[in-house]
Amino acid sequence: DNTNTYCLGYSRLLTDYNQVYSCLGSKFTSKIGLLTADEAVFAGASKNHTNTSFYLYTSGKDQSWWTITPGYSNGTEIAYFEISNNGLLKNDSMGNYYRGIKPVINLVKRTVVSGSGTIDDPYTIKEWFTERL
Repeated sequence: DNTNTYCLGYSRLLTDYNQVYSCLGSKFTSKIGLLTADEAVFAGASKNHTNTSFYLYTSGKDQSWWTITPGYSNGTEIAYFEISNNGLLKNDSMGNYYRGIKPVINLVKRTVVSGSGTIDDPYTIKEWFTERL
């Protein structure tokens, strides 16, 4: 059967151009994950043109990377959105191709970061609490 089942991300990103920050499906409670295709588009990825000047672009890397957003399924495989090595949003590769990933860590709003990120002064991340009088 050659019938594709399209996910919400497909029409939202490729037809309607209406990316969102909110999750439209099940609530995820994990604090570590992958970027959504919507977040990549907000950062500068595009289905219409290449972009090598947005902050998610990695110069010198000749590899596309997966997002966590599915686009469609052919019944046996799922085509997840990917960002090509030149910043182009694509949804024509099934999940059995080798691609990179860009993991993310979600922090609470009360997070305080110190340090410069070097080996001698690593980042220190902690949650800031206020004391009530």
